Amino acid sequence: MHAADREWQTRNGGADFRVATPMCEHVDMPPTEETVTTLRRAVRAKKNAEDRVEAARAALAVAMADAMRDGMKQSEVVEITGYNREHVRRLVGKVEEGRAKAAAES
Repeated sequence: MHAADREWQTRNGGADFRVATPMCEHVDMPPTEETVTTLRRAVRAKKNAEDRVEAARAALAVAMADAMRDGMKQSEVVEITGYNREHVRRLVGKVEEGRAKAAAES
């Protein structure tokens, strides 16, 4: 047994196990190219997922506005989407505002 292990056991009541070394103790280790590539790929995947979520939210807001224009009641939109009335009102209002602005510019 190494002296450091004996010292550790002495400090920790004779326990015969060691806790995993925290990553912060390895700060002097340079990252490998594979690690950097993997991290960059994960960051890109997260950004792409966030972009897709934002696009889906925008499409849902347009669909809600269209449904209400076609005569669907706000309460029905609330029931289908799970959003509360205020959130539906805000989202549909933004869509209608954008449509009005686009119509005024043409």
